[in-house]
Amino acid sequence: MQHDATSKTQFAQAQPPRTGDFKLRPPAAGATPVTSSPPAATTPPPPASPRPADPATTQTKPYNAPNEAMTPTSLLIGSAILVVLAIVFLLISRAARGHLIGHKASPATAGSASWALFAFLLSVAATSVFGFLGNLWSVLAFIIPMGLLIAVTLILCVVLFNSGRRVAR
Repeated sequence: MQHDATSKTQFAQAQPPRTGDFKLRPPAAGATPVTSSPPAATTPPPPASPRPADPATTQTKPYNAPNEAMTPTSLLIGSAILVVLAIVFLLISRAARGHLIGHKASPATAGSASWALFAFLLSVAATSVFGFLGNLWSVLAFIIPMGLLIAVTLILCVVLFNSGRRVAR
């Protein structure tokens, strides 16, 4: 054992001193080695009794938030789905514009109605996609604004389609 201590001391002396490094002193000659495992003779501590939760330290979720937040992966998947649906909805709104122009509506009125249809379809799709992916159906902070957005775009779409049918070129 003495040989190991002297070789470690010699190795430490052979190295040039560096400033700012953390250095340990070699163990004393009579010191017992420290092991990382606890001795086998000790008994484990008794299990802690469960304490009631302190209402001041527990965090409450705002409104009725879901148990899990949306992950970046689910946000990416939802965004990709919305981009594909937006392209489909754009084609549908262009077809609706052509239909209104074919029924003697002015191009400006038909264009407004088709954009209102696009906004309505996209808001319904966004609510559905993120409602399913994020399990947000029970979150009032999500459902109320999205429901209002859908209602407003539906009313706008119906009003503009009806005015587009009445206006003649």
